[in-house]
Amino acid sequence: MNLLHISSVWILVKAFFYSSLFSWSLVFSKERSLILYSYSSFNWFWCYFALSESKINNIWLSNHYDRWNVLVSNLKNTRVTMVQHGTLYFYNPSQDLTLFPDFSGKLKQVRAIYTLNEISKMYYGRFVDTANLCFGSIKSKLQIVDWRERGIGKFKILIVGHQGEIQFQSIVIERLFAHYPKKIDICYKYHPNQTNQCRTLEVWEYREKFSIPKTDLVISYGSSLDDEIEQLLDLKVCHYDFREKNVKQLIQDVESILGKQSKDLYV
Repeated sequence: MNLLHISSVWILVKAFFYSSLFSWSLVFSKERSLILYSYSSFNWFWCYFALSESKINNIWLSNHYDRWNVLVSNLKNTRVTMVQHGTLYFYNPSQDLTLFPDFSGKLKQVRAIYTLNEISKMYYGRFVDTANLCFGSIKSKLQIVDWRERGIGKFKILIVGHQGEIQFQSIVIERLFAHYPKKIDICYKYHPNQTNQCRTLEVWEYREKFSIPKTDLVISYGSSLDDEIEQLLDLKVCHYDFREKNVKQLIQDVESILGKQSKDLYV
């Protein structure tokens, strides 16, 4: 649906006014570090006013912890259906669970959620109003394939890629190859919409959408694949906090796992 088809000049004027006001308010607030994120504020207000005027009955969205959820939860008389796209949590270095969503209140208007697993249902209840809420399940289409021949006899590491994570992940890859030369093989699985490229020559670049190579260790930023991978391969995914991007801490976490699973790497 093109927003221009359900917009008027007045809606565009209001969107411009409120987005400008919002951006300026950030400059003088405690959250001024978030000012760069205000680039999308015009689209947010435009979408909100356009949908409000159109009195949309049903909305489906795959976002689950960002500004668009806040938008649809404020549309009156609109039934919202959410489809989980990504994990809702990660374990920090001390193994404490951190939940990604951080809203000032519970999201309203959500009537159905399609989740990846049972644990996600519990975490959704922390930030979504569960009154009149029902859950459905998403079936995994992911298939397991053999690792490339070059990695036979080596410790296999799969990195779940993302457009915005490539710089950090490239540093991690270089550090791992430097720590364990000729003893590990790394596969970089691209996000389906990823356009940038991993430049490390030794890396196995993998672009298949519905399959993953059978691996010994997975490193991820918090992808929707993580839960599916854990169930299919029966292993824990090594998460890192994509907001902090602590290379040293991630390398330490990986080294701890390598030390437990493959002591011969240190020989």
